[in-house]
Amino acid sequence: MSKRKFRGVALAVSLLTLGTLGVSGLTSCQPETVVESTLELTGETSVTVGSSITLTCNESGVTWTSSNSSVAEVSTSGVVTGKRAGVVTITVQKEGFSNGTLEITVTPAEEENGTVDVSEVNITNKADFAADAEFSNTGGPKALRLDFGDTSINVNQALHDNAIEVTSADDSIATAVGLNVYPLVPGTTTITVTVHTPNGDVTDSVEVTVIGMVYKDLFTYDEVYAAESGTEVAFVGTIIDEFLNYGLFVGEGEQAVFIYGGKIPEGLSVGDAVYVEGTTGAYHGAFQVSDSLVAAWNEEVEPVVDMGEITAASDLTDADQGRKLTLSGTVASHSVDPEYGEVNMSVVLANGDEVRVNCDNRYVSEETLAAYQALKDGDSITMTGHVSKDDDGFVVVNPKLVTE
Repeated sequence: MSKRKFRGVALAVSLLTLGTLGVSGLTSCQPETVVESTLELTGETSVTVGSSITLTCNESGVTWTSSNSSVAEVSTSGVVTGKRAGVVTITVQKEGFSNGTLEITVTPAEEENGTVDVSEVNITNKADFAADAEFSNTGGPKALRLDFGDTSINVNQALHDNAIEVTSADDSIATAVGLNVYPLVPGTTTITVTVHTPNGDVTDSVEVTVIGMVYKDLFTYDEVYAAESGTEVAFVGTIIDEFLNYGLFVGEGEQAVFIYGGKIPEGLSVGDAVYVEGTTGAYHGAFQVSDSLVAAWNEEVEPVVDMGEITAASDLTDADQGRKLTLSGTVASHSVDPEYGEVNMSVVLANGDEVRVNCDNRYVSEETLAAYQALKDGDSITMTGHVSKDDDGFVVVNPKLVTE
């Protein structure tokens, strides 16, 4: 950087008073440019944590500073000491000179490997990672089991001391943490166990094949409904609808099942096919499957049946559970609990039959609650919903008002 220095005297002159003083003979002031020298730093540009390097400057008597002393410190003589991994800028300053800078990268110190006195290492459960072992990325990790011949060692201590290292040829497919191998995406990689010994390294490897979803034997919907409470089942269907934050309906053909706590998988939406596995049970008297897994399904399944508008309460049968319907009539009675998002009402059909409607979820939107609260007994309404059943008979759940 250069500075400009002016020599001379600045004059404020009135042309009226200096007209006879020969001001035309005055010499104008001219700037003189002074160029500063630049400080230069030389030396290594990287240092490990806990180590030091020495930088040199082309001038003496300079001031040394670090842009982040928690990453690296610099002494008054230019000694840079790494404190933690990162990047810092070392700057030198001196009056009359442009600053000099140098970027320093601080790298982690390499951990020293421990050793164990063994002559061999063998992975004894390689079959657990073979192509037919159903090592799925939808499941959890599998642990490697090791044998060291005639020698017994403390494996946990050896892992802690870096005497045993486990690595994956492709961490995007499967990665190792300690002796646990975590499946990530379908594919094949190689897991290698390296043991550092006083006489050199010994190793063993296993080819790991990660597959996608492992499907269980599928139940028909009749078998799902007929299963006793607590039975583990698996079936496929299409996503019918979400029931607020409680779960979702999945159907096939003329039937459907409420999946309590189930979520629509990322990338899927209503109408897409899914695979479901879980445990049968009941909630508020209605049949459901809970503790469930919902995943994409790559086969065609029949869409759930839309019953359309019902005209009598007798239109509802056990086989209709999960089906979608439309309900038109007048409000006979209704109550709304804003705190818990609970709506209970009776709707009278044109033939005089009453059908119960229930919405019980504390997370129902304020807009939906407001719409139900605005209703009055005797109002004409049309709504869609799904057939369910409890101890008091059939009930329409997950109702949605239809407005023209």
